[in-house]
Amino acid sequence: MYATALDMERQRLLALTTGTRTALSEVELEASKMARQGDEVNFVKSQSEEKRSAVRSILDSLSGIDILADNYNNVRVRMVDQPAVGQKVAPSLVKYLGMGCLLGLVFGAGLAILIDRADHSFR
Repeated sequence: MYATALDMERQRLLALTTGTRTALSEVELEASKMARQGDEVNFVKSQSEEKRSAVRSILDSLSGIDILADNYNNVRVRMVDQPAVGQKVAPSLVKYLGMGCLLGLVFGAGLAILIDRADHSFR
């Protein structure tokens, strides 16, 4: 009877140990996930600090140049022309046809001269 009680207790402890090992592996997995997330957070923090320091240095440079100051007292604005209704802009058919004919004649004459000069046959 004492041996059976010990055997039952041993079975109970083995089951408890198995459950504990499973829980331990789950906790280790969760801890590794949290460690990766912590590394990501630290990386983002370092990046934001670098950006913040870059912005500070740019702002310091700009304030040294006096660009950020509201020193617009010496600026004068005047109207050159009164606003008017705009004009419609469209291609002119007559202009394009004239230019096309002129360029066609020049190109054709040039090509005719080139062909005549390139012909070395005896006539």
